[in-house]
Amino acid sequence: KNTPTAVTAAISVSTGLHQILSAACATRSFILPGATTFHPAGIRSLTLGQPLRLTYVGRVAESEKRAGDLVPLCKRLASLGVRFELKIVGGGNFLTSLESSLRHEISSGIVSIWGPQPHTRIREIFQQSDISLLLSSTEGFPLAVLEGMTQGCVPFCTRVGDVQTIVQDHVTGKLFNVGD
Repeated sequence: KNTPTAVTAAISVSTGLHQILSAACATRSFILPGATTFHPAGIRSLTLGQPLRLTYVGRVAESEKRAGDLVPLCKRLASLGVRFELKIVGGGNFLTSLESSLRHEISSGIVSIWGPQPHTRIREIFQQSDISLLLSSTEGFPLAVLEGMTQGCVPFCTRVGDVQTIVQDHVTGKLFNVGD
């Protein structure tokens, strides 16, 4: 708890860190979630009759990231008659299996696999999306959620890690339990 005398203010990237800094430093402490800035121009309305545009950005892995949950999600949306498009951005050891499981959806143009992309391209993809998906069973502070939100995407996320410091259920996004 030795506090340098030169610290006059601190910027926290989460509520938890803000509480720690406030208690330890007794200085002015501010919260800037994820150290990112929201761009109001990114907010848009859904267009009736247009497909719902979903995006998954992250490591395509089964164990922690639960990318395999995208398969039953696609099947369920299709069975309900929901028109949607899903962009999967990222690489990982589960990508080949995921492509195989979604081959019908890929061939019909409903699902597209983008692979790893530069940050500027990911921002453009989020700007063209309505919902960002986070299906992880474990997470720290998921920057992909923040990046999507700053570009106007509504996050649909599992209740893991620091997600609940970023997303307020039914206010700024939708939270659900792992596997739901």
